[in-house]
Amino acid sequence: MRGVALLDRSPHLQRLMDSLVLSNITHRPARTAVSIMGTAIGVVLIVFTVGLAHGVLRERGRRESNIGAEIMVRPSGSIGFTGTSSLLLPESRASEVSRIDGVRAATPIGQALDRSDAGFGTRLIDGIEFDDYAKVTGIAIREGNKLTGGGDQAIVDAVWQQQRNAAIGSTVQLFERPFTIVGTYEPPGGGRIKIPLATWQDQEGAEGRTSAILVAVNDPLKQDDIAALIRQKFP
Repeated sequence: MRGVALLDRSPHLQRLMDSLVLSNITHRPARTAVSIMGTAIGVVLIVFTVGLAHGVLRERGRRESNIGAEIMVRPSGSIGFTGTSSLLLPESRASEVSRIDGVRAATPIGQALDRSDAGFGTRLIDGIEFDDYAKVTGIAIREGNKLTGGGDQAIVDAVWQQQRNAAIGSTVQLFERPFTIVGTYEPPGGGRIKIPLATWQDQEGAEGRTSAILVAVNDPLKQDDIAALIRQKFP
């Protein structure tokens, strides 16, 4: 406070300080330019990173809102639907959950993160049993065929197909080997690429296991009560 008051009372000292700042900037112009550029690049990178993160989160939130399931059952300690988790949950648990009062349908789902074909980043792959998954999520085949059994086959959503200009019968590299695209589904939700759950189980050596169970309820307003019943039965 005393320094500020001193400058206010002494215009000559104020001009001297301003001159000192300007002379320091002009004395080494290269250093000044590098400092300005470094600061500017840092600010641009921060803005770019934040914007990219917000865009990814918005897109993922939009896709997951299309899934149609109100509850996800997963092993304690595993991470949520936006990532990948080990196949730790018995697949048979889905049929047990489906018999709980108020549950409309339940389906097991395996999740894996695979390297993106864009050259950087990762993408989420869903392992599903198509018929049960369709009962929960409402997806339908728009072109081609649904997933049947196991094998290296995949279905993709219409947006992914359009962006990659991929035809039915073409292949996509997943887990460092080619998977044949057998169909296109809609509406988009969850991972853009889905493979048979049995294929993911064979790859992990976890037959009869799944990452999580998606649960659809008859009355969404009672989902908290049904979730409590599930937690009580399977603590």
